[in-house]
Amino acid sequence: MKELDLADLQYEPEGQFLDRKRASIPPQRAAQYLSAFANGLGGRLILGVEDDGGITGFKFPGSVPVAEYLAAPGRFLREQPTYTTTRIPCRNFRGEPDEILVFHVAPYREGVVTLVDGSGYLRVGDATRKINLTLLAELKKRWDRRGDRANGV
Repeated sequence: MKELDLADLQYEPEGQFLDRKRASIPPQRAAQYLSAFANGLGGRLILGVEDDGGITGFKFPGSVPVAEYLAAPGRFLREQPTYTTTRIPCRNFRGEPDEILVFHVAPYREGVVTLVDGSGYLRVGDATRKINLTLLAELKKRWDRRGDRANGV
């Protein structure tokens, strides 16, 4: 994987594969985004960056500690998707040394990633939507069949 460029993370348009959030969203909400990316085609969740690209980081009032976000998949997701995290040192909008956190989430091929409360999410364009799990399971079967045909299986 190429080295992450801070400017790209700040200003790349949000969409199917990328979302930015202030580091004050509840960790369970972050787990919803991870579920959504895993249930689709994968993507990146960037914590500590505003929609307009401003870096609020983790020193912003009301921010959640990085450790709570790092624990969120194990705490809130029933199935564990493949993901990596990257902590990127930076300067926040006040000029203070800070950091942002990036979750890189791979598509989950073993079924559907749900939260421990039984809910599931899917990334649709630049939105994360709560979804009907039966419908999502059927969609994933169709995606898998298309992938099998494309690979000559």
